[in-house]
Amino acid sequence: MGAGEVTGMKQTRTRALFATFFKIGAFTFGGGYAMVALLEHEFVEEKQWVTREEFLDMVAIAESTPGPMAVNSATYIGYKLEWVPGAAASTLAVCLPSFAVIYAISLFFDQFLQLSVVSSAFRGIQVCVVYLVLSAGLKMLKNLKKDAFSRTVLAAVLLALSYRRGGLGLAIPLGAALLVLNPISTALCFQYTDVYLLTLVFGILLLWRRTDEQKFGCLLYLWLGIGLGFFDFLTYPVASLGILLAIELTVSTSGLWKKIQAMLLNSTAWALGYGGMWAGKWVVASVFTDQNVILDALRNISGRTSSTAGEETVDIFSVLWRNAQTYVNVQTLFLLLVLGALLGYLVTVKKFRLRLSASTLVPLVLCALYPVVWYAVLRNHSMIHAYMTHRDLAVTVMALGCAIGGSLEQGKT
Repeated sequence: MGAGEVTGMKQTRTRALFATFFKIGAFTFGGGYAMVALLEHEFVEEKQWVTREEFLDMVAIAESTPGPMAVNSATYIGYKLEWVPGAAASTLAVCLPSFAVIYAISLFFDQFLQLSVVSSAFRGIQVCVVYLVLSAGLKMLKNLKKDAFSRTVLAAVLLALSYRRGGLGLAIPLGAALLVLNPISTALCFQYTDVYLLTLVFGILLLWRRTDEQKFGCLLYLWLGIGLGFFDFLTYPVASLGILLAIELTVSTSGLWKKIQAMLLNSTAWALGYGGMWAGKWVVASVFTDQNVILDALRNISGRTSSTAGEETVDIFSVLWRNAQTYVNVQTLFLLLVLGALLGYLVTVKKFRLRLSASTLVPLVLCALYPVVWYAVLRNHSMIHAYMTHRDLAVTVMALGCAIGGSLEQGKT
C-alpha cells in the first residue's frame, strides 16, 4: 500500500469522524453523559474502531480531565484514531451544532421560551435524557471488570462522598454496613456481586447529585429497582434500597413528614421498577416460549410468601431469629464492639451527648425495619435462604448507626 493510499484512508476516516460527531452533537440532548450511549453505539458496536475496554477508559479520562465531557470524549477518540487531525475534526464537529443552535435561539430567546410547544418538548426530552444516561451507566456496569480493585475503588468513592455530605455520622455506619455485607464472599459469588455493585454505583449517583428534586430521587430509585430486577436472583435486594434510603435520610435537611413522604415515594418507585422488571421478564418468556411462565411465577410467589418451610410452620420471629443467627458472626461482633467503643469514647471522653430529634430518629428507625417487612412478606424464602437474605440486616445496622450518629452533638465545655 503506497503512501498516497494511506493518506487517502486517513483523510476518509477523519471525514467520517467529523460526520459522526456532527451527527451526535446535533441530535444529543442532556450533555456529555447522555452522549455516552450514542458514542458506544457508533464507535464500539457499529464501526468497531474502539474496544469496550478502551471506551471505558475514555469515559474515565473524559470525566476526570477539565472541560465538558462531550468535548473531552470527542478529542480523545479523534486523537486515538487519527492523531491531531482527528482530534481537531472531532472536537469541531461536536461543538458546531450546539453553537449554531444556541446562536439561533439567542436571536429570539424570550419569544422562544414563551412557546408552550417548546416547554412541553423539553419536558419530554428530559425523560429521554434520563434513560440515555442510566442505560449507558448500566451497560458500562455490566462490562466493568468485577474484580477486587474495581469494588474497592467504588467503595472508596462512595465513602469519600458520604463523609463529604454527611460527615463521620454517615461514613462510619455506611462503612460498617458495606463490611458486614461481607465483600470477600460477595466477590466470590456471581449472585451477590451485582447487588453490591449496584448499591455502590447508585449510592455514588445519589450523593453526587446537586439537586434535591423529588423527581430525580424517584427516577433514581426506579432505575435501581429495574437494575436489581434484571441482574438479581432474589438474594438481598432490600439491602440496596435500605442503604440508599439511609444515606438520603441522613443528608436531608427536610422536616419529619417531608422525609417520610420522600421515603415512601422512593420506596414505591423502587418497588415498581423491581416488580415491573420481574413481570416483564415473565411476559417476554411466556411470549417467546411455549410455557406459561406467568403461571409458574405466580406459583413461585405463592410458595415463597407462604408461612411454611417444608413441614415447619414459620412466623416472623422465627425468620428474624434464623437470619440474625446467620448474620451475627465474628466479623459482625467485632465491628459492633468497635462501634460501641467509639460511641463510648465520644460520650465519656469527648463529652458528646445525645440530642433526640423526631425528624432524625423516626425516619431512620422506619428504614431500619425494612428487612423485617421483607422477611414478613417472603417468610418461606427468607427462612430457607437465610444464608443470602441475612445481608438485608445491614440496613438495620446502618440506619440505627446513622440515627445515633445524627443525634450526637458535642457538649459545651
